[in-house]
Amino acid sequence: MNKLVLLFFFFTGIVNAAIDVSFNGNSWVTDAGGSIANGELTLTGSASNYYRATLVKTVDPSIKNLYFVAEVYMTTIAGGPESYKWPKFKIYNNTSGANVLAYNLDENIEGKWVTTGMVVENFDKKGVSEIRLEFGFQNATGTMKIRNPQLLDSPPSSTYSFPFDVPADPSCSIQITTSETHQFENDLLSANSHFSWASYDWGTAEVINLINQNFPMSTMRFPGGTVGNFYAYATDGYYGDAYTFINKSRENAYNAGFTFNYSGYKNLCLANNASSVLMFNVVQDDVNTAKSRLQSRISDGVNVSWIEMGNENFFAEQGLGNVNSLANYINHTTALSAGLKAVDPAVKVAVNIEHDNYQVGSWNSELSQLNYFDAAVMHPYVNTNTFMLNDFSANVMFSAFKTTAHRIQEYKTNFGNTPLLFTEWSILSSGTPMNFVQTLSLADMFLAIEKGNQDGVVQQAGIHMLYHSDTYGEATMAYHDGSNIVLTANGVMYATLFDVFKGKTVYDAVSSSAELSTGLPAVNAKAVLDGDSIRVYVVNKLPISAPLNITVDGTAQSSGYVMKSFSEDPSQVLTVPYANKTAPWTQTTGVGSPSVPAYSIAVVSFKKSDLVTSLDVPFEKGHLKVYPNPTTHSLQIDNHDGGTWIVYDDLGSTVLQGSSAIIDVSQLPEGTYQLKTSNKLTSFVKQ
Repeated sequence: MNKLVLLFFFFTGIVNAAIDVSFNGNSWVTDAGGSIANGELTLTGSASNYYRATLVKTVDPSIKNLYFVAEVYMTTIAGGPESYKWPKFKIYNNTSGANVLAYNLDENIEGKWVTTGMVVENFDKKGVSEIRLEFGFQNATGTMKIRNPQLLDSPPSSTYSFPFDVPADPSCSIQITTSETHQFENDLLSANSHFSWASYDWGTAEVINLINQNFPMSTMRFPGGTVGNFYAYATDGYYGDAYTFINKSRENAYNAGFTFNYSGYKNLCLANNASSVLMFNVVQDDVNTAKSRLQSRISDGVNVSWIEMGNENFFAEQGLGNVNSLANYINHTTALSAGLKAVDPAVKVAVNIEHDNYQVGSWNSELSQLNYFDAAVMHPYVNTNTFMLNDFSANVMFSAFKTTAHRIQEYKTNFGNTPLLFTEWSILSSGTPMNFVQTLSLADMFLAIEKGNQDGVVQQAGIHMLYHSDTYGEATMAYHDGSNIVLTANGVMYATLFDVFKGKTVYDAVSSSAELSTGLPAVNAKAVLDGDSIRVYVVNKLPISAPLNITVDGTAQSSGYVMKSFSEDPSQVLTVPYANKTAPWTQTTGVGSPSVPAYSIAVVSFKKSDLVTSLDVPFEKGHLKVYPNPTTHSLQIDNHDGGTWIVYDDLGSTVLQGSSAIIDVSQLPEGTYQLKTSNKLTSFVKQ
């Protein structure tokens, strides 16, 4: 193993002001597990205790964003399973004692000093002038050392290096057995969106075009997550009550007459033959109101695939009204499930659960013992919890595949065969400037979700989110640049998943590569069958290229291939969008085993009919006669039997299909194409 160190600078702004919080000259107070010497704090943890060092400081309450950072050195840390039982940074309102923000270091880097920290955004709106800073070690073991603590009103420079050892052998292998397949579940490709902060909605032509061209979802969610807890279906807007107005932005939206445009959503679903995941308000709506809402949607012709009974109601800010405790949530949703099934016995309802806590007596533990629901909804967000792209945050993001796979397995252990829905999933970078580490990690995370479906657990998933606001940000696939709707790097990645996976047959084969940590492959790959083309979707998280070794039914792939790859320099902040989903891809060709570029997503395609293996369809090459060949306008199939034919391009993508003996190819670009009937295959040239 060797270590590749790349220093990337994301913040270069000058610090406007700093409050002295150093260990020298300040009154830091330490518990029994802590000591300060030579400008360095040492905290030694205990599984049964919470040790901390604290400092009270007066700050300017008009500071917009408050940054709390330090250098950290970790040794033999063991915490959890709850995310808060780890070393942490924390800020309290010292007057009220309320927690302002906590940063849990639950994905730690050991054996070296790393600068990390957290930001309290919109600090000026919290009305806090005296704070208590804390370095804590909560019910976890090991040692954490801290030096050079800083409290700033603007971000410091941030350095980043690849957070793992680079394996000596970076290759990835995938062994495809053509008889071992499953059909891809198209409902894994959905996207949450509610347009609350955008100038568009479900009925806008630009949004409809965006979806149809890039994200042709087979299922859509309405009205979205947290906002759905305050949705009044009768008005298609927010309730105008105290629960809604807890959040100022919802109050402003209500006063401005904001609506979710259910009509536009409904029309889009009907036009695209897409089913609906409907999130029902369980905070305010009683059972009869919910029954009326379901009946209304059914009368509208909406195909309801799932009903989410509330959204994240285990959080205090969403556990209100009818569901202000776990007992009340269970009582209310039990009655709601029965009421909705009285309207439509086939309707499927889902409860919402946390993504980690299965301790005895917890929300998840109690629900796992019950059976009044058809599925559970989990939002398996992976959150860096820091505004800095550093070893900590990169480790969290690059570990998204491992984290998600663990959550799926833990769910299956507790809930058995009850279906699992990921109606929201993403990687939250907590204000980190947009970078390609997140894009790579999202692609890798999706492969864990697809594997969860293959294993019979995950049945629906929707990335967060389709369209967040009119700016380039971490949580959006697209935005408006002032002239057009354009794609972010995450949007390009997600649009490609539709092209590669939707409607395809997926090979069961699981790739293998060196592991960055236990259960985390350095390179990940999945193969699909698309007509006469086998495509291998590859995520290479390494800072070096990775050879891809493919075998099909025991024989090494040695024919020609086409590889398209998407890569950006992770040292650069992503600010420039892409006009379309194909713009950033680089195409190369070769024979045999390709090498996937460093830090890239790649799609490697080769023709199944070119393989010297015993595959499933004995194509009779040359027996299918077409003319004229080459052709410019049309192609005649000689002695056509009236069956279905398909035309593929050089990547194996379907470009035409039909059953007529005469094929209009006038709109095809110049090139060589494959024409396949039920058991025959030939090629032709379009001039």
